[in-house]
Parts: sequence; C-alpha cells; structure tokens
Amino acid sequence: MRIRRLRSLLVAVLVTNVLSNLALWGLLGLGLFYYWELSGSQASDPIETAAGWTPDREGLPPGAGKETVDVSRLGVSPSEWEKLLAGGALRETGNGDGRARVHARFLVRARPEAVYGVLADATKLAGIYEDLDVVEVKKSLRGEKANYDVVWFEGSTGPYRLVYCLRRDYAAPRSIRWTLVPWPGTSTLLKACDGAWTFTAAGPEDLTLVDYTNEIEIPALPDFLLEELVDHNLPHALARIRAEVEATR
Repeated sequence: MRIRRLRSLLVAVLVTNVLSNLALWGLLGLGLFYYWELSGSQASDPIETAAGWTPDREGLPPGAGKETVDVSRLGVSPSEWEKLLAGGALRETGNGDGRARVHARFLVRARPEAVYGVLADATKLAGIYEDLDVVEVKKSLRGEKANYDVVWFEGSTGPYRLVYCLRRDYAAPRSIRWTLVPWPGTSTLLKACDGAWTFTAAGPEDLTLVDYTNEIEIPALPDFLLEELVDHNLPHALARIRAEVEATR
C-alpha cells in the first residue's frame, strides 16, 4: 500500500513538473514571438523605410550641416530631432466629432522655396498621392489680396470613388492651405477636407522642416477607417516629395 502511494505521489510530482515546464516554455516562446513581431514592425515601419534617406556615418542626411540647431524653435525635442535627421517622420493621428486628423513632420534636403514650389504645382499632386487619378485646376486667381487655385480631384478610397474640389491658398514660401469647396459633379460622401503644408527653414544648410496637417469627414466611414485613410498615404507622399524636390535642385 505504501509503495502504491509512493508511486502515485512520484507520478503526480513528475506530471506537475512536466506541465509547469511546458507552461514556462510556452510563455517564454510567446514572449519571444511578440518581441520578434514588435521588433520587426518597428524596423519595417513603412513611413520610415519608404520615406527615409541614407544617412552618413554621423547619422545626418547627406549634405546636412553638423552645426547646432535650436530645436526648441522648431517645436521638437532633441530625440525627435535626431529621428528627423535620420530620415524618419513624426506623426500623430486621431479622430472625434466624425472627423479624422493627422499631423506629420519630416525634413527635406532643400530650402523652403524649393519644397513649396513642388507642392504648389497642382499638376504634380497625382504623382505624390498614390490614390489620386485625376488632378485638374478649374480656377486660378493671382493677386495682392488673394492667391489660390480651385483644383478638381478624382481618386479611390477603398471601395469609394471620390470626386471633389479643394481651394488651395498659397502664401509663398511659407504655406499652402486647403479647404473643401462645392463644385458641380463632386461627390456627396466627402463633407470636409481641411489642411495645410507649412515650411520652416531648419538650419544654416539647405534643410526644411515640413509640417503636414489634414482633417477629413466622411460620415459613411467609421472613425477608425477615417483615421487609417488620412494616415495611409503618408509614406508614399513623403518619399515622392523628397524625390521631386531633389530632382528640381
């Protein structure tokens, strides 16, 4: 009887140890899996890889000066500035009140005038935004009191085909601002689209800090899809802007 009890006890201990080890290894494997997934997603962040330039040995974009820059004037922290210098981008997205919002910041190796010149040319926008098929200037006004274009856009957003007009107001070389305006034949899905590009000289060398903001309202889409919509274009647009600006230098 004692031998049976001893055997039962030994079996119970052995089974418990095996189960405990399996659970421990399972948790370890799960932790490693999430670590690898997280590391991989950070390393392949599309806005970093698609938009980045190849830094030199000191982590700066080719041609950028090594002089000290007053980053507080630009509204960024030292760590954020290092990320920007390495070719990355800062971005924030959010939603509320039926609208989605995005704010992104990145550096372009050129003076503000050059970056402004590329983005003020409406004919280049279809190449910059990958979801645009047609861009057509419907109206232009150049004068002391007003300087704007009314631009017709056609593009696809997921299952939706959007046709809309934006008034783009120019303040060379500081900013380009836009807002949705009514025009015959435009879609009724898009209820609001308001945003801006702003350009700030970021140092003694040819380096410009570009700020992009946009806010849209499409009542047919839930908030999380709206947020994805305003954010998904950024990697491609950022890379194309840098390529276009550098091609014109």
